[in-house]
Amino acid sequence: MSRHNAVAMTPASAVFWIYLAAYASIGGIAALVLGLAARFTVRPFDTPRRFRVFLILLAVVALFGVVASELSYSLASGAGTSSFRANTVIGPFLSAMLIFIWAAGFPLSRILPRRG
Repeated sequence: MSRHNAVAMTPASAVFWIYLAAYASIGGIAALVLGLAARFTVRPFDTPRRFRVFLILLAVVALFGVVASELSYSLASGAGTSSFRANTVIGPFLSAMLIFIWAAGFPLSRILPRRG
């Protein structure tokens, strides 16, 4: 009979995952709120002023994403986990940016080339 290396969920590991989820969600929550604010205040991005406001909101979301990434990375590093440190750096930042662009309703046709 083979033994499996099953890891039991201890209170300490449960707290680790709760904190990691909370830290990673900081950027996404800010991105959703500011993205909806951008959708209703600066859309349709036609004027340079509205586009500047959109970029300012995007910069704020980027700052929240960096803070979320730093908190997630420091938590994962302090816990001694090395398997997903890169994911804790890239994940919260990238997801915050994508959530903001989605929630703001930014026309991706401005970024992606048209196929024709």
